Amino acid sequence: MKGQRHSRGRGAWRESAWLLSSPLDKHENLADHIKWLLDRLEPKADIVKGLSAKYRVDIFCGFSSGSGQGGFTLDSKTLARLAKLGVPVGLDLYPPCVFEDEEGSEIPDTAIQ
Repeated sequence: MKGQRHSRGRGAWRESAWLLSSPLDKHENLADHIKWLLDRLEPKADIVKGLSAKYRVDIFCGFSSGSGQGGFTLDSKTLARLAKLGVPVGLDLYPPCVFEDEEGSEIPDTAIQ
């Protein structure tokens, strides 16, 4: 990605990135997305740790709720799995998205299926 343009017109990426995105539906629980990711990374934990010793490696998650309120729970087993992997976890919380219909009236994202 280094040198490629950002999708939202913010200039070029200053560093490279590898992305592994969960194929689960975006309405699935965030904990399920994290468990999916861990199922793929844990068998390669030595490689992940080797890369993280040389490069910045993190797990990044975004969370948004339709009402602006909400949350999720990571059980102790999932937290232990994350800790054992040895990389930082970043969490971004987003306000609800508001879309507009053809007349410019707001449609909350909870109404869009």
